[in-house]
Amino acid sequence: MALAFLDRDGIFTALILLGIVAISGQQTGVAPHVRQSSPPRDVKPVGAEEVKLMCNVKDAQNYTWYKDNKRILLPRVRYFVKTDRYLRITNVVKSDSGVFVCVASNSYGSVNCTIRLIVEDPTVSPTNITGEKPQFLYPNQMKLIKSKYKEGDKFTLMCDAKGVPTPVVTWYKDGKIFTGRHGSGEVIKPDEYDYKINFFGVDIKDKGNYTCIVKNDYGRLTHSYTFDVTEIVRSVPQIVIIWEQMGPVYAGSNVELFCNILTKDPNTRFRWYYSNANVPDHKKLGVLINQSLYDLSRYRSDESWPKWKLKLLLKNVSGADSGWYGCQAENVVGNGSRQTKLNVTNKPIIPSVTGTPQTTNIADTQTPAPRSKSTGSPHLLSQLEIILFSVGAFIMIVVVICIVWCCVRMRNRRKSLKLQEVKYNVAGESVAIEPQSFAPRTLSVSSTGSAALFMRQRSIRGRLESRLTQVRIGSDYV
Repeated sequence: MALAFLDRDGIFTALILLGIVAISGQQTGVAPHVRQSSPPRDVKPVGAEEVKLMCNVKDAQNYTWYKDNKRILLPRVRYFVKTDRYLRITNVVKSDSGVFVCVASNSYGSVNCTIRLIVEDPTVSPTNITGEKPQFLYPNQMKLIKSKYKEGDKFTLMCDAKGVPTPVVTWYKDGKIFTGRHGSGEVIKPDEYDYKINFFGVDIKDKGNYTCIVKNDYGRLTHSYTFDVTEIVRSVPQIVIIWEQMGPVYAGSNVELFCNILTKDPNTRFRWYYSNANVPDHKKLGVLINQSLYDLSRYRSDESWPKWKLKLLLKNVSGADSGWYGCQAENVVGNGSRQTKLNVTNKPIIPSVTGTPQTTNIADTQTPAPRSKSTGSPHLLSQLEIILFSVGAFIMIVVVICIVWCCVRMRNRRKSLKLQEVKYNVAGESVAIEPQSFAPRTLSVSSTGSAALFMRQRSIRGRLESRLTQVRIGSDYV
């Protein structure tokens, strides 16, 4: 349904600009929604008895109209409201110009219709109109827009301007044309007359840079807004990890306790407590530890859950430091806490090589892992093994050399024994010369017989010389 005018003789023309902003309700139930509204722009002669600003909504429990951010109190002269339907203005005059906002709400959300009504004098001939460049109507109010808001705050970005002809406006968000808030149902068209952006419950996604460019045929204006939105804290901090003792902690060492915390609230308060009770008490964490011993760092940040790490450094601990340590994180919603136990023991006494008792010297800022009672034993055993191995190797080499030498000696001995077996006993050995009987010969012996006798004697002499030579050689070996 469009704005309705009744024609009559008059001297005014009405220009109606419309914007619709819907605020999403809660996740359950049904929020109000706009069923029908006037067009964004409608120009007609004002010489009518009335004009209707349409805002037809459904499922609304409250229905209220505002003009220039002020509530319209009813009954009022010339202003009539049809609940959930429209605002009717009779006998329209130039002072009726302004921004009209209809807000409809229930327990699940709200919706609004924004209508800009401009009343102008149409009697001036278009041929006599002198062009004017745009000018902002409310520059002082534009400067009051803040740069930080909380989730759910209500405010309006405005770029109202005047000029001849009437200037149009285009909105940009972060360098891109802005056509309306995400999920709100609001429609903002470029080069139209949507001079305002209403935030009836700003969201984190709305933060950023907004720029309006207002222009007509004679000039242009630009103005920018930049604001941030802080999320409403709805949950207590969560302590997901806390230090746990995995081994003995000795007196005189340094210990660093820590806990990891998830929280969206930048104003979260972090604390460490100490208690010497035998059992942990989650309601009474103990005595507050001096914050000068804390170290807070943000080591992970994403869109959903930033993570913080809270450290507690204990130097030169003693048995008196044993007990329960509680990590606590608190915000406006509540607090979360977890406890861990620290047990400090004395350094163990170990015998030294000289026989004088000594204590171990363990300097570790973290929880030391279980160690041997004698930290020097592994090193001494290694040296002893090396020495024993060297001595054994030397003995084996000596034994092998001795065996080889004995074998060579025995071999030479056997050779000498074989030579001794071939010796002759000269005294016991005699040369038997068989007596030869010679037949008496006559003086006229032949030459053949004398030659045979000579050869026999020569053979006997050679054998005797050979035996004497062997006896001489044997005596030389002895």
